[in-house]
Amino acid sequence: MKDYNEFLEWLKENKISTGGKFKGKRWGSVNKSEDGDWHIRICVQYDEYLEPVLSNETAAMQELVRTRTGYEGCGRCIDGKCAFTGFDLVNPTEEQIELAKRLIKFRINAIKDGRIPKCSYIKISKQGEAIEPCAVCKICDPKCKAMKKY
Repeated sequence: MKDYNEFLEWLKENKISTGGKFKGKRWGSVNKSEDGDWHIRICVQYDEYLEPVLSNETAAMQELVRTRTGYEGCGRCIDGKCAFTGFDLVNPTEEQIELAKRLIKFRINAIKDGRIPKCSYIKISKQGEAIEPCAVCKICDPKCKAMKKY
């Protein structure tokens, strides 16, 4: 579990929450299971900003990110930007850990730049419907401003 502890230390050194959130929005998660495996979930926004980042990665790492193995079932967030859109790593290799670090920084920068909307206010009954754009994220329900959840 040397890699697990080193990864947690890296998070702390970079002032990244081990709880998986930054400014109330998810970057992912890291945990260790009872059977001794450790897991990293990386939240990734699959938008136009991702391609330049991936272009510097090996073909295997690009495929890993594009596979999107993470949970995507909430149905209330914007496709490709949801907090649960991403991929999971189990007992990652050194190359995968380095990729995870770069993508976590990428996610945090996206949060800082306001590219990750908080869309949990979209009602499940309205999922899949076309919603008028709002001033905040240009895609979500205009009521978000009144609800102050953006």
